[in-house]
Amino acid sequence: MTIIGNPNPKFTYGFNTSFEYKNFTLDASFNGVYGNQILNANLRDQATPSMQSANLRENVFENMWSSTNASNKYPSPSKNIPNVVTDRYIENGSFLRLSNLTLGYKLPASVVKRLGLSSINIYATGQNLLLITKYSGFDPEVNSFAFDGLRPGIDLNSFPNARVYVLGLNVNF
Repeated sequence: MTIIGNPNPKFTYGFNTSFEYKNFTLDASFNGVYGNQILNANLRDQATPSMQSANLRENVFENMWSSTNASNKYPSPSKNIPNVVTDRYIENGSFLRLSNLTLGYKLPASVVKRLGLSSINIYATGQNLLLITKYSGFDPEVNSFAFDGLRPGIDLNSFPNARVYVLGLNVNF
């Protein structure tokens, strides 16, 4: 037995950018990590053929060992999934996420003054719109054991970050 994987990233990063053109604004925020590894415990059920598996990934089903398919990529199905962790379940957890994007339009002062207001800004915001990663799970920002700081970097049925859309109107009197 040996220690495999490291849940600690080599570095964490983030950057913001903002553009203005005439009455339009565009703001974007990005964040990410580099150099960490994730134990994708979901693969234990999805990529290990057994009678307990409810769903197998297509590539596992097609490449598991049988007498007609002597591939050694995946074992032949057995009655039980072995309760072990192998390097097959360790994956790259690096990612870059577009965490927030806002497009706004500020109504011209001539229109706003006719309405008796100081300013009106209409905007649309999206959160978690883009995720670039090699991780095969839903989301590399795993939180399976958020209550336990001794088990970071394990994905066991973690919920992915939600994608959110917001339309807004900012009115100043």
